[in-house]
Parts: sequence; structure tokens; C-alpha cells
Amino acid sequence: LELIRAKKNTQLIFMSSKNVYGKAENSSVSEDDVLRPTDPYGAGKAAADLMCQSYAESFGLPITVIRSSGLFGPNSRLQQVIPIFIKQALEDALITIEGDGSQSTDFNYVQNLVDAMISMAESEVNGVYNIAYGKDYSIKDIADLVIKQTNSKSEIKNLPWRSGEKGMRLSLSIEKAKRDFGYTPKVSFEEGIEKTVKWMRNL
Repeated sequence: LELIRAKKNTQLIFMSSKNVYGKAENSSVSEDDVLRPTDPYGAGKAAADLMCQSYAESFGLPITVIRSSGLFGPNSRLQQVIPIFIKQALEDALITIEGDGSQSTDFNYVQNLVDAMISMAESEVNGVYNIAYGKDYSIKDIADLVIKQTNSKSEIKNLPWRSGEKGMRLSLSIEKAKRDFGYTPKVSFEEGIEKTVKWMRNL
């Protein structure tokens, strides 16, 4: 940030996260909602997020903060929920989910994020933006979709609820990004899953 301050005409795009919202009071959150991180990762992102905003306000710097939903696609970390489900489905293994799978959150295919970043740079927009699909997907629906797209024989096993997950629901409003630089996710959730399955078949 001090380097950006020294070169005031240099734009910074900082990657924040949906985790900064934590347990939001509303299921759909906008950029103006209060940050309530509930884990160390979210707290760290929130601190950096606010620091970027403070530099932008104090010194008039061209800084953009992206609050991204959960990303997936080729080269995803295999420890994330969607790659885990795909791996289990490709092996016809048991797919395990906590609780009844009704907990839901927002996601995004990685190319949609890349497109948004390019649009931001070209439009020279500053401020805070949610970049996501703008809707939530339940864990159960994701597991069902993965099984369908892989033609898997996998069955779903319900485990006890993980602490804090029951009733969890979060989606990110993308209206501001649509308005300011025309953002819209070009790759649908279903198409993104299909592309990720294709990538994982070739690992």
C-alpha cells in the first residue's frame, strides 16, 4: 500500500473474500453490510480489506477490493468441496455431507472472476465489489449435480452437523458490479461444474 501511495497512478486490485461477512444477518449481502468474520481467514481478509479502503479514502488511491465467493474450476485446490465431491463421484465412492445438506453459499467459476478483474482494470473502477453468481447453492444440490454430470453410482451419506453450519445461507449481491462495469457471470454454475469434471477426469 505504501508503494501504491508513492506511485499514485497505479491501480491495486485486492482479493478479499466472502468470509469477511461471516454470519451475516441477511442471506443476501451487499458491499455495505457489516463485516462479521467468524474464522481466522475471514478476520485476516477483513483487516486487509479495511486497510485497503482506509488508504483509498485517506490518500485518494485507485484501489479496488474484490469480495469473491468460493471459486472453483480447473486447477482448483482438491481439498475444496466441489473437487472433493467430483473425486468421490468419479470413483463411485460414498459422498459425505454434514447434516441434511441444506446449508448453502455462493460460488463462482474462476473464469468469471478473471473476466471481472479485466473489466475492472479497463473501466478503472474503484471501491468494493462482490464478485459471485449472486445466488446460493445448497451442498445437497451440488452433490446431486456432480453425481448427475459424472454418471456416478455414488450414494450420499449424511453425517452429523458441523458446529455452526446448520441453517447457514449466504449469497452475495452483485448488483453494484453489474451497474458499475457490466459484470455478469458468463459461465453458469452447471457449465462450470461440467468443465471442472472434465479437468479432473484428466488428472
